[in-house]
Amino acid sequence: MSEPRPGPAAPREFDREVSVKGVVLFVVGTAALSVVAFFWMWSLAVGAKLGLIAKDPAPSPMPEANRPRPRPSVALQDDPNGDMRRFRAQEEAVLSSYAWVDREAGVARIPVSRAIDLVAEQGLPAPAPGPEALPSAPAVPATGGGKP
Repeated sequence: MSEPRPGPAAPREFDREVSVKGVVLFVVGTAALSVVAFFWMWSLAVGAKLGLIAKDPAPSPMPEANRPRPRPSVALQDDPNGDMRRFRAQEEAVLSSYAWVDREAGVARIPVSRAIDLVAEQGLPAPAPGPEALPSAPAVPATGGGKP
């Protein structure tokens, strides 16, 4: 029971926590791997480019066909704010006018303000009756106390 305990470790055991040789080998290996990967990717890119060049069609014997075509112009709105104003005016005209939606069926469009007045005067129609609800399960009376 009274065995001698080992003393503190000698200072020379812990003089280096990191192996300098291991760090240097890791850095050199990573650099070498990076160089190899770079040249591998470069060769793949050059090979792909040469393959695409080989697939290009030969130029046409007609000189007119080899002239570069003009690029199409950009088709953007000249006046987006004006376009939006015109669009909103059209929508406002539709929402504030009377028109037939389906004359044969007797369906007409009325202005929103008139529709609001009609709903305020007459109220909303009653909802259509849905399917009858299924009978629910009978209620189970709770037992008291929580003990069996």
